[in-house]
Amino acid sequence: RAQLEHYIPQNLCYRCMQGAVENGVCMRCGGKAQETEKTVPYALPCGTVLHGRYLIGQVLGAGGFGITYNALSISDGRHIAIKEFLPVDAAVRAEGSTYVQSISRDSHVFAIAREQFLKEAQTIYRLRGYPGIVSVEKLFEENNTAYFCMEYLDGFDLRKHVIASGGRLGVEETLQIMSVVLDALDYIHTRGI
Repeated sequence: RAQLEHYIPQNLCYRCMQGAVENGVCMRCGGKAQETEKTVPYALPCGTVLHGRYLIGQVLGAGGFGITYNALSISDGRHIAIKEFLPVDAAVRAEGSTYVQSISRDSHVFAIAREQFLKEAQTIYRLRGYPGIVSVEKLFEENNTAYFCMEYLDGFDLRKHVIASGGRLGVEETLQIMSVVLDALDYIHTRGI
């Protein structure tokens, strides 16, 4: 970490990974410094460096099988996203640690699930470059778990958008959104996936 310090911007905002925090507020996104604290108790702490080249920021989302983080590619300063395999029913991370430990009675269950996670990431990796499918750029194992790095897509949560639109979307907007999804599904299915 000490060798990488000169590559990491001073006062980096872990919320947007692009702005600088001054007087407790990000000059780009307006986020407050305290908003960069862990929102998921078992998440990696902001500022963790993975694979010697990725700086972890705030959690973008968490579900039953993993956590997606805001991240920064230290070598070129690109804003990316990193997904970590951490199934909450089968693994834990001790507070302050980066190491993931299986809590499954059958130790093979975690290892098999981790391999499946990497296999799915490899499938997505092979589909990179097609509109409507996130581009995966790197897969790796570290901390007794697996990760994949992908392009960061700035957008909106469809569920929140529907709610904000009064609970329904118009036909034109629905077709516009769904045509991208359906085109991507057609592309995937024609490749036998």
